[in-house]
Amino acid sequence: LSMAMAKAILIHENFRGLHDQKLMQQINAVFGKLRSQGSKDFMTALCVELDTNTGFGRIINAGHCYPMLLKKAIGKTEILANVKGLPPGFDRKSVFTPAEFKLEPGDSLVIYTDGFVECVNEHGRQIGFTGLADLITATADGDATSHVSRIFAKLEKWSDKSQDDCTLVMVRFL
Repeated sequence: LSMAMAKAILIHENFRGLHDQKLMQQINAVFGKLRSQGSKDFMTALCVELDTNTGFGRIINAGHCYPMLLKKAIGKTEILANVKGLPPGFDRKSVFTPAEFKLEPGDSLVIYTDGFVECVNEHGRQIGFTGLADLITATADGDATSHVSRIFAKLEKWSDKSQDDCTLVMVRFL
């Protein structure tokens, strides 16, 4: 139900021409109202705007895992740990300030669910943010589709079972 409401807000506000900050404020207001009425439901959210001509983007994080940038030129994945915030509805006065980023040709923005960083191996060790960043870097050859497939394959080898959902979106700037 939470996702359905968020989608409805997204569609409605998009028709009104609202973008990242105002959109997140609207979602926050609705979820704040629900929480004040006793709802325990919550969700995390990321709002990304990307200019596909220039590679310039803005991102707002509302309780989601840190986004990551794979920087092709230096062969490293950067954890955007400064891009953080509370989930919608947790603080009605939240200010959703977008962080700016720049993708160069070949760079990728990686967004994922917590199932990746909370994945545990046979020794009880979580892969964590740094482990996932290293995995993204180590599997970076080829196009985005095959890259994502290699990330999933390596994760499955690292942990024979996933404890949570694992969803990953990779946006590669060409």
